[in-house]
Amino acid sequence: MASICLLCSMALVSLIGGISLYKGGREYLNAVAAKPYVVDISRGEKEVEASQKTVQELWETEDRILAGIEEKYGLSQKGARNYRYVLLPLQEEKAPYKINQPTQGIEIPKAYLTVIDQSAYKVMTGKSENLKETEVLLYDPSGSSKEKQVTLEGQTYQIKEQLDTDIISGNISRGMSNLVNNQKVMVVSDLKKFEEVQETLKEKENISWHHFYSWETKNKQEKDFRAKVEAELQTYPELQGISSVSITDRHYDELEYYQLIGGIVFIGGFLALLFLSAMVLVIYYKQYAEAHEDCERFAILQKVGWMGRTSIKPLQDRC
Repeated sequence: MASICLLCSMALVSLIGGISLYKGGREYLNAVAAKPYVVDISRGEKEVEASQKTVQELWETEDRILAGIEEKYGLSQKGARNYRYVLLPLQEEKAPYKINQPTQGIEIPKAYLTVIDQSAYKVMTGKSENLKETEVLLYDPSGSSKEKQVTLEGQTYQIKEQLDTDIISGNISRGMSNLVNNQKVMVVSDLKKFEEVQETLKEKENISWHHFYSWETKNKQEKDFRAKVEAELQTYPELQGISSVSITDRHYDELEYYQLIGGIVFIGGFLALLFLSAMVLVIYYKQYAEAHEDCERFAILQKVGWMGRTSIKPLQDRC
């Protein structure tokens, strides 16, 4: 019985594990490839300072470059998204928030805080907000819904509303930061004012200012679309020497992901079938062995003259 239970459990684990991986692919793809075609330009604080321009001026330059990409490759403007946000690694999961500053090597932060402005919030949710300079909307899965204010690097903001869902998921690709489970979102009135208010951010090395540009189009691009756009972006002097210019083509990311997961699901199904077959064989062998033992006992009963007892009639029929 123990062998049967073990094989049955192994079959269920293999099958359910494979199906869960396949179904969970949608959430994974929403995190790493939120839209069909994406360019995400990331700059560290030192790179912003070295450019001798403000973040707003750099974003305006990138707008012109990406608009040219859109026109050249015939990407549909319908459903186009242009988000600007700040990604802040945090030392602790709960408020007050302090920027994580690794002392040596690579240190994984406890949480990430994504800061967007109210115009991006409106595009993502369809809801309009009129936030003051010191007011924010906050999504914090590890925080308390009763909190009325939050502190970020010594600056206190009043929480106008606690958000119930992670509005970033499915709208902005988090990339490698998605490896950290605790993801927070803060909506501010204006990113330019936020930059001015949070003067201490200029002293931090590992925060990043992102320009997320995406398109939704039904027209399938050529297979090497990503490589062509990446090569073209490298020709612009304005984009030289910055942290990251990542390009995502969801169509091919989905293809690669499901090819990998499809193999795992097949192995899971094969193992489930193997374990079920082994379980059937164990049950059959157990029944056969018990029947053989019963026949041996019946032969002994015949020898001692118990043939007339009605209690052994089923054994007589079997043997």
